[in-house]
Amino acid sequence: MAKVLMIPDAEKLKLTYDEEGDVLYMSFGEPKEATDSVDLDGIIYRYRRDMLIGITVLGFKKRAKSGLNTKK
Repeated sequence: MAKVLMIPDAEKLKLTYDEEGDVLYMSFGEPKEATDSVDLDGIIYRYRRDMLIGITVLGFKKRAKSGLNTKK
């Protein structure tokens, strides 16, 4: 069964792209220190307790060109 994600301040989404590193950062609300993270094939989900506070996408341009497909 899928887990329901609680996203605080989702309407305050902030996107930052590091062109040199080809990394997309997504933050929900004001930046906070994560207490846990999960890396699923270069897409890193950052949590503070049980709330999703951000997502980091490594190799963003390559993923965007292939439709953000995370499966190889």
